[in-house]
Amino acid sequence: MDRFVRVENNGVEGIAEKEMTHVVTYFPKNPNDLSKILGIEPKVTTTQHETTRMVWEPNSNTRIRYESLPSDSGIFNPHHHGEHYHIDIKPNNLTWNQAKRQNAIQKGKPEDYRPNHGTSFLPGEKHPGK
Repeated sequence: MDRFVRVENNGVEGIAEKEMTHVVTYFPKNPNDLSKILGIEPKVTTTQHETTRMVWEPNSNTRIRYESLPSDSGIFNPHHHGEHYHIDIKPNNLTWNQAKRQNAIQKGKPEDYRPNHGTSFLPGEKHPGK
């Protein structure tokens, strides 16, 4: 079985390994794979729970955040606890702080989003628009 596939990106043709197609259209299990796809390194910090948080800014209006939060005493919610990704998009004419103060940041939501169940994407879920 051939492990390569022809791809096109912004009019540029190339060859990619078929295994990478899953990573390109779905959120990867390993967040370091997202760095390879985006071609940029994330800012890495820790959450208040001492777990890893990674934030990529592929452009000035988009932030993708990976985090893994421990379950609290309530019901486990995979879109809030465990490993997940968030996508935040702000308007062009505002800084991130201005957008936050004006409640103008849009949250990317998974296909099966239900109110009060979290706006995050789990590893293996499709990117928005894919």
